[in-house]
Amino acid sequence: MDKQTDLPTNRPIIASETIIYSSPSPDSIWCETPAIVKTSTGRLIVTFDLAGPGFSALSDSSLAGTKKNAIGVVMTSDNEGISWVQRHIVPFWHARPFAVGNRLYMLGNAGDLYIIESNDDGTTWSQPCRLTYGESWHGSATNYLVEGHSVLISMEKEAERDIKGWNVAGLSPVLLKGNAKHSLLLPSSWKYSQGPSYNDLCPRHSGNYFGVPFYPSGDREPARLECGAVASPPGWLEGNVVRIHDDQHIWHDPSGSTVHILLRANTNGNGYAAIVRAVDRADGTIRIEPVITPSGAKLVHLPMPGGSLKFYLSYDSHSKKYWLAASIIDDSMCTLASMPSGRFNLPSNQRNKLGLFFSSNCVDWLFAGVIAKGDLELEARNYPAFCVDNDDLLIVARSGDKRATNCQYVNLITFHRVPNFRKFLY
Repeated sequence: MDKQTDLPTNRPIIASETIIYSSPSPDSIWCETPAIVKTSTGRLIVTFDLAGPGFSALSDSSLAGTKKNAIGVVMTSDNEGISWVQRHIVPFWHARPFAVGNRLYMLGNAGDLYIIESNDDGTTWSQPCRLTYGESWHGSATNYLVEGHSVLISMEKEAERDIKGWNVAGLSPVLLKGNAKHSLLLPSSWKYSQGPSYNDLCPRHSGNYFGVPFYPSGDREPARLECGAVASPPGWLEGNVVRIHDDQHIWHDPSGSTVHILLRANTNGNGYAAIVRAVDRADGTIRIEPVITPSGAKLVHLPMPGGSLKFYLSYDSHSKKYWLAASIIDDSMCTLASMPSGRFNLPSNQRNKLGLFFSSNCVDWLFAGVIAKGDLELEARNYPAFCVDNDDLLIVARSGDKRATNCQYVNLITFHRVPNFRKFLY
């Protein structure tokens, strides 16, 4: 049958699902920030965080640069995800594993940035090495690019610390550029971009006429809404790095000096991600800048499915498409009073459906299928990360079952495989 018409008619679940980890105490130890990488030997490495009131202290309090009680966990599978072995515990979080040649790294934060290395396929790991001092970082298990000896990763630095509550308005997106010719455990091997916070780039009321913020919020503190809901000041977080390869794309940079960062946008509503570009300058610095449209207007908010929650995207050179795993939000317009039980805080915070999308240009997205779906609101399938395994897509998710507190504070890490994922192209 022709690929243009060989499509599922009722959009069934397109991925298998198995549980990697289940919390021993679902109401007090929560599963967060999963990530996955496949090594050159075929071993799968999965990392995630454990956090919540069930932790009285970090395993190594000397790295506790924030008030968060959490640890990072490393697990491996040598049978294509059928079973998993715990290999390591680290005293930082918001981490992602990545491979450069035969070496594995795991980069995260505990206030400052920390990194560890494995030279034996993830069986054992080095002690944490500190990359920054006296700073406040944020991030998630978003994507990374390895280009020659360069490693490109997006994280966020807290530029404005006086914003109360969930401070994503004061975050500045930062492109981290590692030089793998030297040890990535050394601070000198990393270069950091400079640029504005969300508040710097998007002054109050700049979102008029397209509904940002959707619910009212204070300038530097959250607003208390009905039914106990809280609306934080608009902001951005959890960026993915994108290289535009198509030389006919309006954002293509033939010099190779520019990458784009697509971020989760907190608008207190649905439908938008955020975007900036990172430019390598002739003087050796990297600068974060707004994207400029042909009209001369600044483009910061970009329509994207699931852009209001954490998403993961990656370019597949085989299909020449960008693939996106993101939350499917189809009930953001209910009233605060009528939100389903198990949904967290605002109507747009719907996390029990996870979808797969693809695009030729990172702007116009097509729906491929439903990766996973929880029957109840609190049975989340969200915060995805993935890697390509030949013809299959391997996805990990922050998930919950009926024992979860709600869709935000969940108790499972799940593994999903989409066989022959490129067949969903049309």
